[in-house]
Amino acid sequence: MISKWLIIFNRQAIRYLFFIFVQIAAFSTVIHTKDGDRVALLTIKSMINGESQGVMSSWNDSSPFCQWKGITCDSRNQRVTVLNLSSEGLIGSLSPSIGNLSFLKVIRLHNNSLSGEIPPQVSRLIRLRELRLYNNSFNGKIPAGLANCSNLEVLHMGYNNLVGMIPDEFGSLSMLKTLIFHENKLEGGIPRFIGNLTFLETLSLANCGLRGRIPDVFHQLSNLRRIALLGNNLVGTVPRSFYNLSSLEQVFLDNNRLTGRLPINVGLMQPRLNVFSLSDNQFTGSLPSSLLSSSKLEVLDVAQNNFSGKLVIASRKICKLTTVSLSSNSFGSGEDDDELMKFIDGLSICKNLGLLDLSYNRMRGFLPDSLGNLSASLYHLSVSSNNIQGSLPPAICSLINLTHLGMSDNIFSGIIPNCLGNISPLSFLDVKSNLIEGPFPPSICSFNNLRYLDMSNNSFGGVIPQCFGNIMSSLEVIDLGNNFLRGTIPNVYKSCGRLEGFILNGNQLEGEVPSSLSKCPIETSSTTQLPFSSLRVLDLSHNGFKGHLPGKYFQNFNSMKNAPRKNSKPEYLTIRGMTYECENNPSSPYVKVVSEEEDEESRFTWKVVILGYGCGTFLGLVLGYLMLSTGRPKWFNANVDAMERMIHTRRNKRRYSDLELMPQGLLTLTIVKANNLKNMGMIRKSDPYVIAYIRLLEKFKRKVVDYNLNPVWNHVLQLIAEERRPNVLY
Repeated sequence: MISKWLIIFNRQAIRYLFFIFVQIAAFSTVIHTKDGDRVALLTIKSMINGESQGVMSSWNDSSPFCQWKGITCDSRNQRVTVLNLSSEGLIGSLSPSIGNLSFLKVIRLHNNSLSGEIPPQVSRLIRLRELRLYNNSFNGKIPAGLANCSNLEVLHMGYNNLVGMIPDEFGSLSMLKTLIFHENKLEGGIPRFIGNLTFLETLSLANCGLRGRIPDVFHQLSNLRRIALLGNNLVGTVPRSFYNLSSLEQVFLDNNRLTGRLPINVGLMQPRLNVFSLSDNQFTGSLPSSLLSSSKLEVLDVAQNNFSGKLVIASRKICKLTTVSLSSNSFGSGEDDDELMKFIDGLSICKNLGLLDLSYNRMRGFLPDSLGNLSASLYHLSVSSNNIQGSLPPAICSLINLTHLGMSDNIFSGIIPNCLGNISPLSFLDVKSNLIEGPFPPSICSFNNLRYLDMSNNSFGGVIPQCFGNIMSSLEVIDLGNNFLRGTIPNVYKSCGRLEGFILNGNQLEGEVPSSLSKCPIETSSTTQLPFSSLRVLDLSHNGFKGHLPGKYFQNFNSMKNAPRKNSKPEYLTIRGMTYECENNPSSPYVKVVSEEEDEESRFTWKVVILGYGCGTFLGLVLGYLMLSTGRPKWFNANVDAMERMIHTRRNKRRYSDLELMPQGLLTLTIVKANNLKNMGMIRKSDPYVIAYIRLLEKFKRKVVDYNLNPVWNHVLQLIAEERRPNVLY
């Protein structure tokens, strides 16, 4: 009996001791792993630049690590589950120790300045659901081991310097809802495994350098709402399965080489669309009315394609359109004089419309009075380069929030309505190359925010009013060239520090150039007030000016050069026989006179006052009729090619910034008039010098407007080889 009791007692004691041992071991493990999180976090901190560690000041042993800034722990195990240090200005690299935080579910380190490779140890974090490393400077390849993180729902690594291909292993990440790698330097094509990610809602591979066709893998992606593939080198047609995605809300396929036609019922197939952007591709055919009439569509951008045909909007009660950009296509039948009126009438119910761009198409007819019924929110209206005729309707004055009004290169006639001055926010007004007449509109003097004014190539007459001085403080470009303006330039320039282009060529102006032009201030270390702080183009040619221009004008045109030091004189300026040369720059490309033996056919006689190629920025003035003989500079074609490459390189950036397309020193501006070509009375289009300019103009004529260039470049490129003025070159 006693022995039996001892056996039972011993068994219970052993069980109890075993339980105690397990508890002690478990407690020790918890202590150890919790301490491992603390050590891992401190190691992560050590890899961050000291100056940017301010946000981590709480990361020390004076408090539990679960209370450190950016750290969240679970309540049960006191283990780190969230690391959130986004937008904290962190500089440094990401420590491999992050792989030791085995309970991590969320990593948010976006919007910092972290660099180096993404540590492959991240692939140990099998509980990870969200990884946001975007907007940093990470480089190297995308870790294929991330495929081990099978619970990932959000993977966002956009805006970094990652290279290589997107790993095919990611096809196993079946829980992914967001996959973003835009703005990296990847290679290859769009991975076919995308079709396996049936929960995917957002896919962005924009501006990644991807090539090839869009794979036909969208059949099972019934949850896809947003897709951005813009800015790549994608070719071919868009697969039918893509258009069958009824869940799509936002589509960005811009800046590729995609072809084909849109399905006629695309607006019905994708009824939830609110953004549809296909600009800068090679799509053809008509624009389906089902798309234009979609009740949820807000942004429609199909600019720079090969669309054609009529624009038809079906009657509807609801319109949410805010942006309609149809420029640089072939819309319009070219026959129906009512097509423009019908289209604008159809947009009159769109009360949130802010941008309407119909430029560079084949629209014809008249601007209807219903133009005034467009949204009061409209800030951008452009119908440039069409075949629109008639006068500008006074109804346009109802668009009181316009900041951009483009009417150039049409057949408008009559006068500019006086009420136009009521549009006080207007900053861009372009009515060049029409048949508009009458005196200089005094209503223009009411525009206190006007930055760009182009009234060139019309039939404006009379004198420039004194009130013109009212708008000089805001103006950056004024082009009144090739009209019938007469009299003198008003002596009213008190403040014109922003002026970059002042163009009055081809009028009947006379008298002296006003002395007040020299009062335009520039801030310098000197006490001297220098004229034209920003001026780069001054064209007063083909007028009847007389008298002298102060020498200080030319000594202080600092914006037309890249001076070796401030306030130094312009380089390579030929003024009345005097030549200023570059200082401290022996490598400057001199303009060489080509002898008859060297190039018999290349000799031109130019009517110029200033002809030069500066050490730095391009230089250009035309002020009179001095005679100068010169040949083709040998550096010319190289500069044209360089400019061409710049346009290609920067074409995908046009949405995000006001481009500085041509850096200082790229291209010389020489506004010239050929007078005596050997054996001919006009410029020969077979001459390589002319061909290069015509090639440049034809290739990029539309791009000038579409890229939002500094307006001065519009003037420069448009005159490169204009067919209607073939004797004018730059």
